[in-house]
Amino acid sequence: MALRRREINKDVVQQAAEAVTASAQRLSVIVLGATRQVITEVGDLATELFEISDAAGRARRDADGDETAGASELLDDAADHPDDV
Repeated sequence: MALRRREINKDVVQQAAEAVTASAQRLSVIVLGATRQVITEVGDLATELFEISDAAGRARRDADGDETAGASELLDDAADHPDDV
């Protein structure tokens, strides 16, 4: 009878340990998956911000270049057609 009681207790402890382990495994998958998604989103956001910054820099350089080109074109036109100015 004592052996039966010990066996039951062992089975209860074993089942409880397996349940805790299975739960911990599922929770780990959820937490690690969510962490991975957060890291991916932060990385994607950083990439987007770098691309926006680069595009803004190119746009500024292009705008500066266009203004300079526009002024020299006006000067060239004025030199070519002095009566129109």
